[in-house]
Amino acid sequence: RQALHAIFGPNARWLAIGLFFAFFAVSTYYAFIGNYLDEVIGIPRRHIGLIINLGVVLELVCTLLMPWLQRKIHLKGVMVLGLSCMVARMLLLACFPTPFVAVIAQLGHGFEILALYIGPIMFLNRLAGDEFRNSIQGVFTMAVGGTARVIGGVSAGFMVTWFGLRGCLFLGAGMSTCALLIIAFLFSRIPPREDLE
Repeated sequence: RQALHAIFGPNARWLAIGLFFAFFAVSTYYAFIGNYLDEVIGIPRRHIGLIINLGVVLELVCTLLMPWLQRKIHLKGVMVLGLSCMVARMLLLACFPTPFVAVIAQLGHGFEILALYIGPIMFLNRLAGDEFRNSIQGVFTMAVGGTARVIGGVSAGFMVTWFGLRGCLFLGAGMSTCALLIIAFLFSRIPPREDLE
């Protein structure tokens, strides 16, 4: 109860809502990106894993850059950057389905990971009291991330059925744009723990 109150309280409410749309978007992306690279772009299946893992390698580089990025653009700036990369890569893949774009789109993957899986944890830890320090991350994962992934996955299936694989990417781009706008314009950064106290 305390963790839910902290997550949906004044300090983190817009963060939670924005990330709901972000996790919705990422769920639609990962549900069918392999099919999209194969069936729409025409990349041989043996190369799809290599292209996707290029983003994973860059993710390691971005993670190492995280302290420097925080000093330069702050934690909220890192999240805005990552969500911008998410929007850009879905739109690029949907509008320009070529092997070159499929590779270039992976360049933003690492920043997206910072925005979805590192930045939010750091913000939520600032809200966590000693009584619910562990549970706030679990409650957030279930109430926001998990719910969004389930709804996003089901929606992606319907979108592909009705509008094809490209329609699924446009759905993801729309949801990630909502996330970007909410985080950029409605969410104010959560102060460090000592300032809150």
